[in-house]
Formats: sequence, structure tokens, C-alpha cells
Amino acid sequence: MIAAVIPAYNSEKHIMDIVKKTSAFVDIVIVVDNNSHDKTARLAECVGAMVIHEYIQGAGAATNRGMQIAKAMGADIVVTLDADGQHNPMDIPRVVEPVLRNDADVVFGSRFKNQNVIPYYRRFGIKVITLCCNLYSKEWLTDAQCGLRAFSKFALKAFNIEEHGYGVMIEEVMKAKKLYLRISEVPVQCFYHGLKNDSHMNPVKQGILTLLCILKWRLKLMI
Repeated sequence: MIAAVIPAYNSEKHIMDIVKKTSAFVDIVIVVDNNSHDKTARLAECVGAMVIHEYIQGAGAATNRGMQIAKAMGADIVVTLDADGQHNPMDIPRVVEPVLRNDADVVFGSRFKNQNVIPYYRRFGIKVITLCCNLYSKEWLTDAQCGLRAFSKFALKAFNIEEHGYGVMIEEVMKAKKLYLRISEVPVQCFYHGLKNDSHMNPVKQGILTLLCILKWRLKLMI
């Protein structure tokens, strides 16, 4: 069984379209409503998603909640993607393929292996963050921040998510490297729906917090 986990916060604009398109490639879509103030949960249910609620605020907490539910349901593969329309659900088969072939335990989508139009400040920040994640590692990625990812049943059992916020992206990368999981990277599309709305946080502040998160996990995992 392939399950999709979609953390969602005030995503009523895109959630129905994302769920409908995702449903074509997976067996179940789990939308984790993370204290939304709009109709996200109701709209997701209307198009067939299994909606659960996570009251601890943050992408990491919501992702972990969805993954735990998927594991309890016996999922063989879990795919994670954003609810804001940034990811293209049509990339799901490409992301899960290495796991289905038993060539990888974790598959990371890469926006840099495809011809995507990425805001310049994001492109620079992602490259710096990815470089810091790659240091002292045999597994070199091109994009350590893309949320479109696939995890095998073995990977799901190997580690649990501890980060509550966006540090989950770094935590997953660093733990996969630490545990010597088989890692693959595939090209994916991304869409930015207006530069003013593509982030809720100042990019400089976000970048600094992410670099501190990398340092934290390097020290914690001793890598």
C-alpha cells in the first residue's frame, strides 16, 4: 500500500486539487490538518482524503502524525508532499519508483534536476543549506529542502521525526545519512504561486534557523 501524507495549514485554495491528483497515484491520501482556520479539512474530506488533526503547530509535527497513522495502517511506502500546490502530484510515480524497485529506502525530490523557475534568493539559500548537509557525507544531494519525498517501510521503522517545524526537512536528511539508508534523488517540478506569498517567514531568518538546525543535528547525531 502506498500512502500520501499531506500536512496542511490554511490550504483551502489548493487542497482539493492536490488531493484529487494525488489520489490517482496512491492507495490512500492522509491530510493532516494543522490547526487551519479555513475550510481545509472539510474540502479535503469532500474529495476523499482521510483527514486527521494535529494540534502541535508545525510541519514536522503534522508530518510525523501522518506517518504514524500510515505506519499503523501497514503502508509499504509513504510519500510526503506540500498542500500549497508547490509540488506536482504527477511526480509521485517517479519518486516512488526507486523504492518499488528496492533500489532505495528514501527518495528525495530535487528541484535542481529539473528546469524549475525558483526565486533567486530561494535558489541561493537552498544550495547553501544543501552544501552544509552534504559536508563529510558520501551521499551528495542537490536539494535538501524539497518536501516531495518517499520512504520505504524499512525507513519508516528506522527513525521517528522529532522536529515540530520546518527543521523536519533537515532531520530526515541527516538521519537517513546517519543510518546509511539507501538514498536516491529524482527530478521534480515545483510551482511558486507569487513571490509575496511563497513563505510566511523572512528568508534570511529562515536560512539562519535552518543552518542552526543542521548544526544541531550534526552534533546530536555526531556526523
